Amino acid sequence: MVVKQFCEEKNIPMGNIIACATDGALSMIGRDRGFIAHLKRAVPKVFSIHCVIHLQDLIAKHLTPDLHQSFQIVITATNKIKKNSLTDRIFHQLCENNDEDYKHLLLHTEVRWLSKGNCLKRFNQLFDSIVEFLEEYD
Repeated sequence: MVVKQFCEEKNIPMGNIIACATDGALSMIGRDRGFIAHLKRAVPKVFSIHCVIHLQDLIAKHLTPDLHQSFQIVITATNKIKKNSLTDRIFHQLCENNDEDYKHLLLHTEVRWLSKGNCLKRFNQLFDSIVEFLEEYD
């Protein structure tokens, strides 16, 4: 097992592993050939848990229609501002003039679990500047 080899190379006792979080995939949690099964053979008392962040992502994929529509508005506004470098630079300058803590919006990606939360948080922090920008330049 690669983890066991790594621990041996770095002089880390396998007994130091007390828990492991997974995404719930069969290759990870399979009873006979999954990673957790192999890990439990090496460390019988290891605690395994389904990753909380991954669970939140799975739940977020099934948002209520109202929340989904709201998020689509955020994505549309963000894409409109970041659609080309000129509008992004104008928005950056507006944020500087408004003395904002952040100068750029974050793009949402489906690949990263925390992307939606970070995107919404930044949008909320820059909301007044976004409204001003869209009123002035859109």
